[in-house]
Amino acid sequence: MKELLYVEDECKEPIETDPFISILKDAEFEVEVAESGEKAWQRLSEKKYDGLVLDIMLLHEGKNIPEDIPRYRTGIYLLESLRGGKFPKNKEIPVVVVSAICDLDDIRKIKDEMCPDKYLEKPIRPPVLLDAVKKAVRAEK
Repeated sequence: MKELLYVEDECKEPIETDPFISILKDAEFEVEVAESGEKAWQRLSEKKYDGLVLDIMLLHEGKNIPEDIPRYRTGIYLLESLRGGKFPKNKEIPVVVVSAICDLDDIRKIKDEMCPDKYLEKPIRPPVLLDAVKKAVRAEK
């Protein structure tokens, strides 16, 4: 079973009822959820995953994400850190970015410089996310 890290601070509670997590689990992915940038940082540091679903606008607290990084750029900071080699266990991880950001410069930076396997703009439907994750994980390096 492929393991995914799902980084999203607005999951439906309880987690088991979130439609995005449910569809991924039904497709036989093991899904671990990180509800903040800090939790994502910790999990990416500790464990190897087969795929990453990353929201861009995330809460962050703690020591690993600088306080001057605004909430709407936390996911960008995580992706820059990932691509910069901060998480050796996950250096080749397929990434699906899911975001509602509107800043065209940020969108270009994510797509062109950080090269996620797929960039999805919110709102999205659960089947669209599932399809993107399946393709990204199947194309794993």
